[in-house]
Amino acid sequence: MSLHLDPHLDVRRRHLEVIAKSAEADTYEELVKFLLMVRKKVKDSKVDSELVFAYAKTGQLGPLEEFISGAQQANLQSAGDRCVHCARLGRHCSSAFGVGTACVQTVPRSDLSCDC
Repeated sequence: MSLHLDPHLDVRRRHLEVIAKSAEADTYEELVKFLLMVRKKVKDSKVDSELVFAYAKTGQLGPLEEFISGAQQANLQSAGDRCVHCARLGRHCSSAFGVGTACVQTVPRSDLSCDC
């Protein structure tokens, strides 16, 4: 599956559908481009969280570090957990465990929830 990055796409309504289809098709390189376009029009924690995961899946650690250190609304705990889970399952996430650990470490201790 290839994402058609139509600039006239109503991203305010369709971005969640594109995110889901991209995850199914494992097209994270294209998803990064799409999410960067979406971020120009939509401020949403789901978009930012998916961008963190897509950067991790594609090994784009420089852009990921820059993104995390800037103004963003990503749920880093959730994205980090997802990266760690992906790495443990061995799903083509060469850098995901490190990214997941880094994401979780950026969350203030008071924001962490632990069932242990």
